[in-house]
Amino acid sequence: MEDFYGVGELMTAVYIVDDDDAVRDSLVIRLEAEGLEAEPYESCELFLEQAGANADGCLILDVHLPGMSGIELIERGKELGLSLPIIMVTGQGQPELQSRGLAAGAYAYLEKPVEDEVLLDTVQKAMAQN
Repeated sequence: MEDFYGVGELMTAVYIVDDDDAVRDSLVIRLEAEGLEAEPYESCELFLEQAGANADGCLILDVHLPGMSGIELIERGKELGLSLPIIMVTGQGQPELQSRGLAAGAYAYLEKPVEDEVLLDTVQKAMAQN
């Protein structure tokens, strides 16, 4: 089966952490339509519990979440052993959070609503670097 890139086997999952059910469902539909496996989670804690720090692929991560925030997950990522590329998404563009997340190692920072082409291109590039 050809993958998202048009060659070889399908790569690992795209994990989605967002507390908004509609956003998670929409992202799953977009990604699966491209032949990618998408795994949704409503919190950072649930993602860590179920996927774990050894998750492989790419993470689409909301910045503002109850409990552990997306920024906190990124900042703690290295000590947790999280090595997959992280794409931060937010509906509240705040330059200080963008700087903080990118400095902590996030691959990209996108503002909601994210256009399909921009999201898919960013996911493709993030997964290709991994």
